[in-house]
Formats: sequence, structure tokens, C-alpha cells
Amino acid sequence: MYREYRNAARMTIESASEEIGVAPRTLAKYESGEIIPDAEKVFKMSEAYSDPELTHWYCRNACAIGRAFKYEVLDNVSEDSLHMLEKLEEETEEMLSQIKQARRALINSRKESGWCSETMISVGIWFREMLDVDHVIEKIKMEWGRKLDLRKFISDHNKKCADKGYFKKKKGA
Repeated sequence: MYREYRNAARMTIESASEEIGVAPRTLAKYESGEIIPDAEKVFKMSEAYSDPELTHWYCRNACAIGRAFKYEVLDNVSEDSLHMLEKLEEETEEMLSQIKQARRALINSRKESGWCSETMISVGIWFREMLDVDHVIEKIKMEWGRKLDLRKFISDHNKKCADKGYFKKKKGA
């Protein structure tokens, strides 16, 4: 798999290994499956190859947490930016249509002592729709991450959240 990403980036094993910071022989062992690279090396490969999908693939396949919580790569859908936005709009509308029902069920469950089966069903329907939106957003992040500096956008977003007081300051910071 790693070789496919390197070849798609049109890099030689020598140039890629230099950029990643490993010996060409080590990179060859990663590519042959003889050695499993750590997350830091995969991140460096992803940067060198300008392909954020590599980190997604690694998390999905080489990490127990990623196997449990990462989405499958949507590799049989249009990668056209306009189509992806249209899909996001469609999935968002479906999710929004379920919010009122989920909110109503949650309000009713406060009157009782916990979530009844109706609340569980309503929230579950909304939650599945929310995951559909999240999955499309993940696809957009991978595709547009080849063109945009996602780390900069995420850093700016985290700063905005910190400025709004959305998370507690860490001790010792």
C-alpha cells in the first residue's frame, strides 16, 4: 500500500526516504510489509506524498482504535468538489429533519427517569443521520486536504474554540 502512495506521488524510493527521514532500505521494508511503520512515519509519508488518505488508511488498518472508530474510505463516490458539496447538503438535510424529533424525545425523557425506548429510537435515527454527515465531511477533508493546509484550518478552529471557552485550559499550560 505504501508503495502505491509513493508511486502515485511520482517519487523514487530515495527521494521519498530522504523526505520522510528513513533509509531507503527501511522504506522498502515498509512497502514490502516486512516492517510496520509507526504513526509518525506514516504521517511523514502522507505529507511527503501530499495525500491525507494515507493517514486515514493507516488508522483504519493498523490501529485498534482506528479499526473501531474510523469510517471506511468512500472510494466509489464522486470526488468532484461540487458533487461532494451536494452530497453534504443532502445528508445534512436528512439529519436536520430528525433533530426536532430527537429534541422532542429528549425533552420528554427529562420528565421521566431516563431514556425510554421511544427516546432511544428517535435519538438513534438522528445519530445515524449525523454519522452520514460526518462521513461525507471526512471524505471532503481527505479530498480537499490535498489542496488545502488542513493543519492550519484545524489550528485556527481550535484557537476559535479556545477563545470561546469551549474547553478547559490544561494544567501546567
